[in-house]
Amino acid sequence: MSNRSGRAFTSGNGATTAPGESGTYCGSFGCHFSGSFDPEGQIKLLTTDSLEVDKYIPGEGYIIKINIEHNGTPAGYGFQLVGLKSDDNSGISGFTNLPNKVQQVSLGDRQYIEHEDILQTNPIYLNWTAPESGIGNIDFYGAVNVVNGNSESTGDGADTTQLKITEDIMSSLSEYKLNSATILVYPNPASDLINIESNQSINSVSIINLEGRMVKSISSPNLKIMDVSNLHAGVYVIHIITGVGTIEVKRIFIN
Repeated sequence: MSNRSGRAFTSGNGATTAPGESGTYCGSFGCHFSGSFDPEGQIKLLTTDSLEVDKYIPGEGYIIKINIEHNGTPAGYGFQLVGLKSDDNSGISGFTNLPNKVQQVSLGDRQYIEHEDILQTNPIYLNWTAPESGIGNIDFYGAVNVVNGNSESTGDGADTTQLKITEDIMSSLSEYKLNSATILVYPNPASDLINIESNQSINSVSIINLEGRMVKSISSPNLKIMDVSNLHAGVYVIHIITGVGTIEVKRIFIN
């Protein structure tokens, strides 16, 4: 119960097992253990459309989902999360509009997100804005607790988890317009066909995966519909070249 208000807030300690911490977490402090909940924590990065991704586009908004699989019916949950740059383990921030009973605590250059009281909701969703271009890979480290609420240190459960995300290698491709054009690509996400509407003629359309490999290309001045049913699910970049030289770069999700 001494850390019910959050370990970073109460004790000034990170307990996610991230580099630079002591390596311990709530399951090894002599508390939150010996229970039957058997929790398993997971961190996932979601787009604002709730699509799971493993790459981030600098400056764009995302949702970080902390999910806790467990047995039984607990009284509540706790967690702690920190994001670090992979190359030097320095902290990254970008969290906004934290949910009820969740707080941000600064420890050195790191921003820890954690509970400030027992949480009743699972999963936990956090709004996060990706950093500027050039940061590179980011590692999120998290610890989760599942508690029985008996005010004792036993009968609970704890786990740690980690998520590595990479900077979108296509993120340097922004819309580059030689002449004014209005181009719509829909639906997004798509599964079978995509529609392309433009106020200018279209010379070619190419679809490139996030590894930088072209997976589909069509040249047609009257192209309005494109079949994507043979593409694997994931995130792709569409290059559209119009008849007057306009280059449009758009991202699309394939289900």
